[in-house]
Amino acid sequence: GLVSTDRIELKPAGGLKIIYRSNLYMQTEEFKESYDALVELIKTNEGYIQYSDISGGYTSDSGYYYEYYAYLTVRIPSDKYSSFLAHSESIATITNKTENSEDITSAYIDTEARLKSLKVQEERLLDLLKTADIMADIIEIETKLSDVRYQIESYQSQKNTFDNLLSYSTVEIELREVKNIVSPKNTFGERITTAIKDSF
Repeated sequence: GLVSTDRIELKPAGGLKIIYRSNLYMQTEEFKESYDALVELIKTNEGYIQYSDISGGYTSDSGYYYEYYAYLTVRIPSDKYSSFLAHSESIATITNKTENSEDITSAYIDTEARLKSLKVQEERLLDLLKTADIMADIIEIETKLSDVRYQIESYQSQKNTFDNLLSYSTVEIELREVKNIVSPKNTFGERITTAIKDSF
């Protein structure tokens, strides 16, 4: 669950730090139209495609048609995430949708605190370096300074990763071209009944 806001140490600027992710499984009988509409929806919501893999859409030598299939990793600004999901339902038939959130408030605060502490250490070591006149002391201070700076880079990289995941929500999308869309409400039994009727 969400971290209790009663705990004062877990109240960073901007409130709780929540990462949002979702998976959309979509079917369409008109792949190109649906794909173009999806790309337009991503642009409208100021998002971008981080990864794209599109295959199919061709007929083999034996005459078998391979339907289009697209797999996308999409990044959407977190403040437009809900709007994007709501409007995606008009693009194609969503056969399955999963959503999850991850509370990283505690880890975020810990990273910020460690960064602040390390930067204070860096300043103190730089002050010591200015007054040091013995070579052995200078070498020791520079060694410690190098270690502190390495740790600063590591925690800064972690914070940058957190900031990116918080600013942009991740949506994994699978868009398939099908001859007949299987409605999510269509039960297995109903599909068998339909198949038997079609065979006649």
